[in-house]
Formats: sequence, C-alpha cells, structure tokens
Amino acid sequence: MNKKKKNVSDQQLFHFLNNTANEEDIQQVKNWIRACREHKAYFDKFKQAFDTADSYELYKSINVDNQWESFNQNTMNKTEKRGLFYLKANLVKIAAAFILIFGASFLVYYLSSPKLLVYEFSEANPFVHLPDSSIIYLKPDAKVTTHQQFDRGVSLEGEAFFFVKSNPEQIFTVNLKNSKIQVHGTTFRVNTGIKTKVELYEGNISFITPVDTVDLKVGNGLTYNPKTNEIDLEQSTDTATFIHLRDADLKEVCKVLEQRYQYKITISPGIRNIKFTFSITPTTTLTEILKILRLASPLDFTIEDRHITIKPKEEEVNPFRM
Repeated sequence: MNKKKKNVSDQQLFHFLNNTANEEDIQQVKNWIRACREHKAYFDKFKQAFDTADSYELYKSINVDNQWESFNQNTMNKTEKRGLFYLKANLVKIAAAFILIFGASFLVYYLSSPKLLVYEFSEANPFVHLPDSSIIYLKPDAKVTTHQQFDRGVSLEGEAFFFVKSNPEQIFTVNLKNSKIQVHGTTFRVNTGIKTKVELYEGNISFITPVDTVDLKVGNGLTYNPKTNEIDLEQSTDTATFIHLRDADLKEVCKVLEQRYQYKITISPGIRNIKFTFSITPTTTLTEILKILRLASPLDFTIEDRHITIKPKEEEVNPFRM
C-alpha cells in the first residue's frame, strides 16, 4: 500500500467504491480524498482499476496508443527511433495493457475474496453461535471454519455437536473429509478422524460421498471410511441407552448429562459432592431431569443457549419472620 496514504487503506477504498463501507469509513475516505491532490490522484487510479477489473470492457477501454505515446514522449526522442523499435514498441504496449488488465483484476479479486473465520475448542466457551442462530458445540481439539459472509456452510475437523436452525429456503452444509452433510434443521453429532462417525438425534440429514448418498433417520448413525468410500449404518448408542445412576455425585451426573444432551454444565463450588440416585431412559428429557434434581436437593438452575449453570438455591425470605 502507498505509504503516503497514511490513515486510509486500500480495503477501505474498495468498500467505499463497492458501497459496502460503514458511515464512519465513508466520511473518512471523503475527507482523505479532499486533503490533497496526491490522495485524489491515487483514488482516481484505484477507481479506474475497480471499475474495469474482471471485465472484458477493460481491454476495449484502454487507449494503448495514447498511453504509450505519453510514456514515449518522456523517455526518448520520437524523431530518431523508427524501424525495428516500432515493432518492439507495439509488443511492449500489448504487454503493458495485459499487465494493467490482470493487475487490476487481481487487486479487486484479492480485496473482495471471502475471508475465513476459524473457531477452535475452548474450555471456557466451547460454543460457536452462527448468524442463522444455529449452534455448534465443539469437543476438545475440534475446529470449525466458515466464511465471514456466512452462507450456511461450515467445515469441521474433529468432533462437534450441531444444533441447526431450520431454514426451508437454504440448506445447511457441513463439509468433511471427502464427504459432506446436508441438513434441514436438526441435532446431530459428527466426529472426523481416520473414519467419520455421524449420529442423528433429531430431524433428518443427508450424508453425501463421491459415490453415494445416505439419508439418516432419528436414532441412526453411520461410520464412513474416506479411503474406501465404505459406509456402515448402525443404531445411535446415545439415543438407545438406559442409564442408571446410584449414589452418583453431582459432578458425575453432570458429565453424563453433558454427553447425553450436549449441554455445557457449570457447577458452583461447594455443591459438587451432593449424591443422587435415578435412571435415564431413552425418552427422558433434560427438563424432566432438572426438575428431579431441583426437587431432590437445594439446587437451582439457569439456562442460556446451551449452557446450564447449577448453583445453591437461594433461601426464601419470610416477610413475617421477626
């Protein structure tokens, strides 16, 4: 970037011309252009590249002869150079035209190319909240990549749980190793490793490989080998398991609930050793379990998105107590 431009970047100029700049940047660019002739000259050249890049009209709009004539007057005496130089001059003029065309095209392509956002697992906050209200719960070492201009598509490395917001007008896509998942609004788990494992809890998804497409039903899962393109269908273990907990402390209970219902659970200090005994059937909901825990112990809960905080229940104040 031109060092003399100081406080305005080429990217700001691009968004200004592309009508995608915010009000603050628009005013900053206008003030910068008015500041001096050098700024105005740089802006005019940038605008010419912007207006004509990636277009065949650029080639037709360049007056190569005039541009070369201007250059020729500043570098040599025209009356003394003829013959062979004339041929070379035409070749240089053509080369210069192509440099201008493709150079401008590359500049605008670079500035307008989609930027990637990368989300990695964090113990403090393993959730990724997407612009369409979908949520991804990352497991340790997992990573999700998406475009800054979100198009309901992500790429996954590692293990994650997806809670996808339904949108009939646009399918949600998860890109994996040599495969992808098309989603219509659902809850499912994906683990990418040597083999890809998928388990469906709600809704419906389509698992697509280069040679096959499999539509999964609730309670089913699959294992996919990207090297051989083989798919093994299986029943999802998490949705079919009967769990019985006997004298389990709250910390252990929360680990089971996190795995089963894919919620992040935080426990306040001092209450982790409270004991519980109860059973979880394949149809037991998380709401039912929280009600049981609240009735059986002095605990309270707050739920925000897919994050549950468990804390001691506050004592009710008796207004008639003396």
